[in-house]
Amino acid sequence: MMGKNASSAERAARKRREREARVKAGKVRRRTAREAIASRSKQIRVGDLPVHDCVVSRGWSDSGLAHILMARQETDGNVVVGGYYVDILCVGLKDSAVVRGVSAKEYEERVKPNIFKDIVQFENCDPGVAKGIVEGAMLFAEKFGFRPNRRWEESKTILDGIVPKPEGLAFGRGGKPCLVVRKSDSVNAALRKLDRFAGAGNYTVVREVSDEGETESGAD
Repeated sequence: MMGKNASSAERAARKRREREARVKAGKVRRRTAREAIASRSKQIRVGDLPVHDCVVSRGWSDSGLAHILMARQETDGNVVVGGYYVDILCVGLKDSAVVRGVSAKEYEERVKPNIFKDIVQFENCDPGVAKGIVEGAMLFAEKFGFRPNRRWEESKTILDGIVPKPEGLAFGRGGKPCLVVRKSDSVNAALRKLDRFAGAGNYTVVREVSDEGETESGAD
């Protein structure tokens, strides 16, 4: 009787070990597959991904502020999105961000309407023009001491592989920087840069007084 019980216990233990071995092997296979997919993804540069969508805020050339979104199709069907908030009149790239691993539906329903603080109406934009706006505004702003936001190093990868189209794009007003001041803005540092790099009389300041109007002055 004892021998039979011992034999049953051994079979149960053996089955348990075999089951644990199968579970462990399954985990190893899944982990290996995930690592292989991740490795292939790293080898594919963002600049090689097709452009899924590229839009800019309507009226950007008149307002002087361009809100740009570029989404690129990843190999798993999701999109990676770059967002760029650009002041074409003076400051250049004010902010940028990257959103990764969202579905096309999430992009349209969640990211696109909410990535910017401003309420924006978008229109389609040629990717080359979008890159031309971002890079052109940055080059113009750098002349006057303004640098892009700290997230530029990451967000610029979304623009990789796009040939910029700067033709017809203008920055500043009349070729001179124009600092647009919103009511909540602190501008002392910006004015010091303009005084240093542009010089008194070589830039203008526009102060917003309401949602509908602006008042313009010279350097102050």
